[in-house]
Amino acid sequence: MKLLLTLTAAGVMALVGTQVNAAPSAADAARLGKTLTPLGAEQAGSKDGEIPEWTGGLCQAPAGYKPSSADGGAPYVNPFANEKPLFSISAANVDKYADRLDDGQKELFRRYPKTYRMEVYPTHRTACFPDWVYENTIKRVMSP
Repeated sequence: MKLLLTLTAAGVMALVGTQVNAAPSAADAARLGKTLTPLGAEQAGSKDGEIPEWTGGLCQAPAGYKPSSADGGAPYVNPFANEKPLFSISAANVDKYADRLDDGQKELFRRYPKTYRMEVYPTHRTACFPDWVYENTIKRVMSP
């Protein structure tokens, strides 16, 4: 009985654990670095302007960054320190934004109506990697 159970478990794991390689279509792969970012995200911003176009991200440390050790790291410098919130969500206006909040966020407003609030700032697409990452990603996608 133990052997049968072990063999059944091994068989199920072999079926479930099978690796699937789904290569993108040639048309999708050709979009990398053009209408898609080199890693595959949409390069264009949203039509309503809430999500900006990806233009390469922040590839250099912000002005004022002085690492505390030779290999980098803290202290963090906020590249958008001068920005002001677009709006603030509180228990008083949470219903206005309910369709954009998840259940956990709504619960925080319910539990802490006097003290919890959410400041909403502009969106930035700051992701940036070295060129060799982009080049190798595109190369790998083109020849899986």
